[in-house]
Amino acid sequence: SNAWDDDKGCVYIPPAHSDLNTTCAPWANGYITELRAQGIMVGYGNDQFKPCQFVTRAEMLKLAMAAAGEGAYECSGNTCPKFFPDLFNWQKPWVSQAYMLEVVEGYPNGHLDKRIFHPNRWVTRAEATKMGLASFGVDPGEYNKSYFVDVVDWSKPWVEKARLLGIVKGIGGAYFDPSRPMMRAEAAKVVYLLKKYVEALQEA
Repeated sequence: SNAWDDDKGCVYIPPAHSDLNTTCAPWANGYITELRAQGIMVGYGNDQFKPCQFVTRAEMLKLAMAAAGEGAYECSGNTCPKFFPDLFNWQKPWVSQAYMLEVVEGYPNGHLDKRIFHPNRWVTRAEATKMGLASFGVDPGEYNKSYFVDVVDWSKPWVEKARLLGIVKGIGGAYFDPSRPMMRAEAAKVVYLLKKYVEALQEA
């Protein structure tokens, strides 16, 4: 069902997924329910959301771009720009748009003028954090150090900015576990909190 009913002019709140209260991430129920009501993040068949399932790079990018109100590039199949050679057809419009907006860069592919995206790899917590902030146009600033002792690479400014905004937290102590794949529940939290942050800025 759609989140918006044009005939009645009211928001349709779909029923909660049956697997939310018996999962590894009950803290995410509110985020998931809100995103589903807005039509941004939906579940699978049999009324399952699978909050503990990992997210791929293409899935995270589409989720963040859609939540930020950035539509996919208007193309399909071979009509899409050939920025990356390793994309499935449904991925091409979203990744193409994100690439043109400088949300993602991809990876070197052994050629100066060609890159690959690895769309079906699990997205890491660091990658997902960057995709989220970049999709919403949040400038990470120039943080040279991170509170998290295990964030030591390109992701430092992105993760630190997200931490200071309350978008992400560590796993205990001063550790973020940046290379661990991100779960659907975690992705829902990141996207929901970023959406609320940007909306508050716009209303200020």
